[in-house]
Amino acid sequence: MKKLSCIFMMLLVCFAFNICQASVVDECALGGVALGMSRDDVKNICGDPTKTRDEFVEEWFYDDSFLINFTEGCVTSITTNENNGIRMPAGFTVGSNVKSLIKHFEQKYGIEPIQDSDEKMTYVKYLIFRPNQSNIILRVGYDKYDDIISLIHLYATSVK
Repeated sequence: MKKLSCIFMMLLVCFAFNICQASVVDECALGGVALGMSRDDVKNICGDPTKTRDEFVEEWFYDDSFLINFTEGCVTSITTNENNGIRMPAGFTVGSNVKSLIKHFEQKYGIEPIQDSDEKMTYVKYLIFRPNQSNIILRVGYDKYDDIISLIHLYATSVK
């Protein structure tokens, strides 16, 4: 009986961990587009792209400020670099305060940036988050003088 209780508790902990991990990954989307989505999913959300390019990777552009990359038919990268209304599920967008974004991820998930690099010869710094060691990386560029987000870039380090 003790062994059965122990197994049940272990399964419960694993289940709870998977729920938490899924919710972090769900936060890693822009404008409703998430990593791993198909072309059809993206078209249903965003419509037809204004421009496409298919050289090294398949790229879909929506104006000049929203870019979606596909590998093997799946979204592997999403980038926005203007305050164009495209938001993360928690409401963060270009123009948001980077300290608020850090606080959100730290308080809700206990995730801190794994890298804070100062780019030489520019006004931009980058924060990098890796939610729960998943294959998703969130890179946030911001002006180092006023902490305002200038770029949000989500990408997958591998395609599943």
